[in-house]
Amino acid sequence: MFWHEVRCLLRSRLFAICAVAVGAFSALGGLVFTGVGLAMIDAGEVLGLDQLVRAAVIKGTAAPVVSGVLGAVAVGRLFRNGGLATSLWLVPRRGRLFAAMVGAVAVIGGLLGLVGCAAVASVSLWVGNDLDSPPSGSVLALVALAQVVICATSAAVGASVAIVLRSQAAAMATMLIGPLVLEPMVRASTTNLGGGGPVGLVADYLPVALMERVQIDSGNPVVPVSASAPPLVIAVGVLTLVLAGVLQVAHRRLATLDA
Repeated sequence: MFWHEVRCLLRSRLFAICAVAVGAFSALGGLVFTGVGLAMIDAGEVLGLDQLVRAAVIKGTAAPVVSGVLGAVAVGRLFRNGGLATSLWLVPRRGRLFAAMVGAVAVIGGLLGLVGCAAVASVSLWVGNDLDSPPSGSVLALVALAQVVICATSAAVGASVAIVLRSQAAAMATMLIGPLVLEPMVRASTTNLGGGGPVGLVADYLPVALMERVQIDSGNPVVPVSASAPPLVIAVGVLTLVLAGVLQVAHRRLATLDA
């Protein structure tokens, strides 16, 4: 069931559209944030190409958002076209069905993470090829691994939200509005208030902020770490707990749904 779902998603128009979107928007984002880094270098900032590439990947890639939407669409359409009944007929054990659906979209999300990372890194390396100290293979591998894990997580959350809401449209809206509208508004309001305090603490523990914290090098001036940001270990722990909670709620929801 799991590999069947993976193969179907790989061959689907949905994956093709998402891969093209991730590649195009990530290349554009990489160009923008590489330009920001180069402008900082021109202003006297000491910045290596490895830091430039990492910052561009963190801030420029569209893969996490697109992966979440893919998960929401791929699983949400089962509730729109009656596919859930067929899936339950083929796989009566709902726990096994849940693992196959969420696992498959997580794999596809990880692939989108690689596409986005490759697009951003290629643009950054091309634009910043005059800089000294090119990034090592280990640095690029760590950046790519972080993107794979984050995008797989985002896709799994999107799938879980679709199961909980039992609506493709509502799940898509949640996965778009949350990271692109609500969280930036909260973080911007925190900045306007001067940061710190309870509001600043909330902003540092929002999902996208935690995902950025996992990837950020504390000495990177392009994406500086907030003074109130949690340590890396705590950020990973909070994200793990949130993912486990979302998956548990979605699993229970699927177990009680009527096909």
